[in-house]
Amino acid sequence: MKIDNDALAEHFYEFDRDRSGAIDEAELGELLDTLLRIRPSDACLRELVGEADANNDGVLQLDEFIRLA
Repeated sequence: MKIDNDALAEHFYEFDRDRSGAIDEAELGELLDTLLRIRPSDACLRELVGEADANNDGVLQLDEFIRLA
């Protein structure tokens, strides 16, 4: 199932709980659990963020989150 970028952006901002403009590992975990009922380990979340984190700041900005999806 392919989700369009507008829907991804909506989910991104919904789960950016601290309104930092980025999704951290905890927020990504909450998003995956809520939307997909997937509960990845902390190590898996670190790996997911690390793979998509193009600027190496340890969090996902919207464009990085969309590429991850």
